[in-house]
Amino acid sequence: MNDQFTAAAAVLKKLNQHGHEAFFVGGCVRDLILKVPVNDIDIATSAKPEEVIAVFPKTIPVGIEHGTVIVREAGVSYEVTTFRTEGEYTDFRRPSSVSFTASLEQDLARRDFTFNAMAMDEEMRLYDPFGGKRALQNKVIETVGDSRERFTEDPLRIMRAFRFAAKLGFILEERTKSAAGDLAFLLKKISAERKRDEWLKLLSSPYAVRALKMMESLSCLQQLPGLSSASTELSAADWTNLRTNAERMALLALLLKKTEILHFLREWKLSSSDIKMTSAILSAVSVCRLPLSWNLYTSGVDTVISALRVCGAAAGFCTYAEEERMQQAYQQLPIHARSELPVSGLEVSRFTGEKPGPWLGELLMMLEKAVVTGEITCSKEDVIQYIRRWKDERNPPSHA
Repeated sequence: MNDQFTAAAAVLKKLNQHGHEAFFVGGCVRDLILKVPVNDIDIATSAKPEEVIAVFPKTIPVGIEHGTVIVREAGVSYEVTTFRTEGEYTDFRRPSSVSFTASLEQDLARRDFTFNAMAMDEEMRLYDPFGGKRALQNKVIETVGDSRERFTEDPLRIMRAFRFAAKLGFILEERTKSAAGDLAFLLKKISAERKRDEWLKLLSSPYAVRALKMMESLSCLQQLPGLSSASTELSAADWTNLRTNAERMALLALLLKKTEILHFLREWKLSSSDIKMTSAILSAVSVCRLPLSWNLYTSGVDTVISALRVCGAAAGFCTYAEEERMQQAYQQLPIHARSELPVSGLEVSRFTGEKPGPWLGELLMMLEKAVVTGEITCSKEDVIQYIRRWKDERNPPSHA
């Protein structure tokens, strides 16, 4: 038995000893069968929340109205949720009501996909009433029950289907595929934040291009923020070498030839830090024709390398060698910050005899660029000569 499950089995055992049924459920069972790393272990039980709290000395009632209690066991937190059924979905996200049940099968029946509707008991016996293991073996994504009903309850499940396709390399089962295409328009009912989270997970997955092609074929991409004009350019790019969400969103904006960048990024409800970094990457892309040394200096090596990856992904070429060259070029810059100039702003002001003003910042930037691009060396003598020439050009001698 997997060490994680061995430790978590203590929770199941205690619940069983107190007369309650308890099972591992959902994604942890799926990932165990797939033999991939398991992130979180979730547990479902016939015990009511108050009964769970009575069994364990350390609990946190995080979602007790929905039947969820966090149990702390041997220093690890486990979400333990009472078997439940759900009422109608009225807001395309949450059920209008939740009812506790004693039936594991009823609890599994409310889940999205068959491979997420499996359970295992303390002895690791599999309970699979909807054929989830078969779906994994056949590498297909299929909903539990009626696909149209599942997607209408929460249209985000359409995006989750494609995200699993991107993660696992699976295809959509025909009924599931047909319903996803027919109901794609419902994605507009979902908040941008929820779509963003699934979208970024999809783009960071190993089979992202395959999933994007599926979305294109079913006209699902056009339902996402700012993607109404998307066609085949997204699936033609290579997303696998990108490292951050900022790089992925920069590539998206580049492929779609977006001009109102901030508006586009805000449509996706990105964090302010992601917006700032994405904008910086796109700026580095736009000034790539400037001398490399100056681009590295002003943008920073990490941003320039991100811009390089984005350009490589758009054009379909590998950038590993170029990334190494960028690192070396950055290390060889004569300075890496204004503070490394051999003169300070105060010294420049004294030397010119002028009061500080906007001219001072402009001159310091001119000095930085002259040093970085090799026009002058970083010696104090060269810098002072540059300032003297600047002063003469600014205040040419008068002739009687």
